[in-house]
Amino acid sequence: MIRARGFTLLELLVALAIFAIMGAMAYGGLNSVLRAADGSREAADTLGRLQLTFGLLQRDLLQAVDRPARDAYGTEQPAMARGRDGETLIRFTRLGQRNPAGLARASLQRVRYRLVGGDLLREWWAHADRGDEAPTGRRRLLREVETVELRFLDGAGRWQDQWPPLDSPDSAGLPAAVELRLTGKGGELRRLFRVR
Repeated sequence: MIRARGFTLLELLVALAIFAIMGAMAYGGLNSVLRAADGSREAADTLGRLQLTFGLLQRDLLQAVDRPARDAYGTEQPAMARGRDGETLIRFTRLGQRNPAGLARASLQRVRYRLVGGDLLREWWAHADRGDEAPTGRRRLLREVETVELRFLDGAGRWQDQWPPLDSPDSAGLPAAVELRLTGKGGELRRLFRVR
């Protein structure tokens, strides 16, 4: 006679407990892998935005020209100037405005970088001499920026905190380089951009 043998209740409870412990460990491991993947994706996105921002700023500054512009009231503005309104970081005239349609217009463009509510913005006008104050285009480059500081290297090799320099506002032209110091959630970054 063959006797049927099954699992006792105690054996089933021990097996369930072991399975539950292994499941909890597996969930913890999976959860940490998912968190690490999210962190890597966020870091890659931040790095991509920084590279885009620095690339645009470098391209704009390399194409900067020593050509003053006129504002909406006809007042002549310096070719490059640091903002004094608390939001505008820098504004300048640059060459190389795209014209894919072949329209009759100048190749000069006025560009402004601003820090508004933690967002670093690039704004531009289709014409260097603008008749209205509304920019033609605007692009948010970075978020969660705390501070942005700029310094300007003049032709004599001295760093200036203001451009045009206060001692020679009319004859300043363009600086040789611009240093940007940016503080955000990733810490502080410093970058030097050649202008001419």
